Amino acid sequence: MNPAEPTTFEILKEWAELLYFFSGLGLLIVAGFGLYQLKLAKEQIESAKKIFRKQSVRASFEAAVNECNRLSDRYFPLAVEFSAYIEEQKITFFDDAVIEELDEGFKVNLEKINKDDLEKLSHKSELIGKLANGIEGFALYIVSGVADDNIAFHTLGKVFVEEAERISKILPFTNAEQEDCKAIWALYFKWKARLEHQKLQVEKSEIDKRLAKSKVEKYTAIGTEKS
Repeated sequence: MNPAEPTTFEILKEWAELLYFFSGLGLLIVAGFGLYQLKLAKEQIESAKKIFRKQSVRASFEAAVNECNRLSDRYFPLAVEFSAYIEEQKITFFDDAVIEELDEGFKVNLEKINKDDLEKLSHKSELIGKLANGIEGFALYIVSGVADDNIAFHTLGKVFVEEAERISKILPFTNAEQEDCKAIWALYFKWKARLEHQKLQVEKSEIDKRLAKSKVEKYTAIGTEKS
C-alpha cells in the first residue's frame, strides 16, 4: 500500500516551519550584528573621549606655557619700569599697605600709608592700568582652567603672588570694578597658601633631618643609681 500523498496543507505547514526556523536564525544574525555595532560604537566613543582628553591636556599645557611667556615678555618689562619709579620717588606705599585676610574675604589696611605716595602713584595711572590688566588676564586663564595650574604655578607662582599683592594694594584707588579683580584675588590666595605649604614642608623636612642626626642620651643623677 503506497503511503498517502502529503496534502497541500501539510506541504504548506512544512514550508512555514522551515521559513520560521530560518527567519529566527536571521534574527539572531541581525541581533548579533547589532550588538557588535553597539560595542564598536561604544569603543569609538571611549576612544574619542581619550583623544579629546589628551588634546585638552595638551592644549591646557600649551596655554600655560603661552601665558607664562606672555607675562614674561609683556608684563615684566612694565613691572621693572614701575619698580624703578617707586624706588626713584621713594614710595613706601606698598610696604605700608597691608593685606589682611578675613573670614569673608580680605581687606587692604591703609592706616599707615603716606598720602603723598598716592599723588606720586597717580602720575603712573596708565602704567598701573596695564599692569592690572596683564595680571588679571594671566589669572583668568589659570582660574578658568584653560591653562594648566601646575605648570603655571611651578613657573611663575612666587612671582605672581608678589606682583598680585602689589597690584591688589593699589586697585582700590583705581576705577577697577570688584568683579574685575576676582580672578586676581582667587589665584593670589590659592597660590599664596600653596607657597606657604611648600615652605612648611621644607621646614618640616629640615627638622626631621636634624632630629634624625641628634642623639638623646639618658643621664642618671649621682646617688640615684640602684644598687
